[in-house]
Amino acid sequence: MWEIITGILGILGFVISLINFIIIIHSRYLKFTVFFGNYGFTAVTSDKDAMVIEFRIDNNSELPLSITRIQFKSGKNFSDTYPMPLKAGEITYSTMLGVYHRSISETTLPPINLAPLGSAGGYLAFPIHRGILPTDEKYLTFRIYTNRGKVIQRTFVQHVDTQCP
Repeated sequence: MWEIITGILGILGFVISLINFIIIIHSRYLKFTVFFGNYGFTAVTSDKDAMVIEFRIDNNSELPLSITRIQFKSGKNFSDTYPMPLKAGEITYSTMLGVYHRSISETTLPPINLAPLGSAGGYLAFPIHRGILPTDEKYLTFRIYTNRGKVIQRTFVQHVDTQCP
């Protein structure tokens, strides 16, 4: 009788250990969510603009994640993020007496380091030739390079959270 009970407990312990191992391995896979929001253009040189786009990246795994490079597809070519921070926006608070607070947002440069289950957001800038991208585009193609050896190329829908990979 005791042999049957110990056999059942041994099998049950093995099944629970196997399920726990599968859950741990699954939680450490490369998983992140990307959101691209509104975008606009700012003049950089006489023939080039910079597309400034709002973004958010959520790390859904239990290991740290670094986004080492992000490229944007404009036409047939991919372009990297702008090599220096650009002004993405400015908010000024004032009264009749004058300005009492000014907040300037700048674009983010890779690498973007995310803690386990962490998130980061801001603005990205990509150099593009003037007139290539219409202002009402809803689908944008990006390549995202990570420190875990994965390159994700995907067409993202604006204002929609997209799970990668």
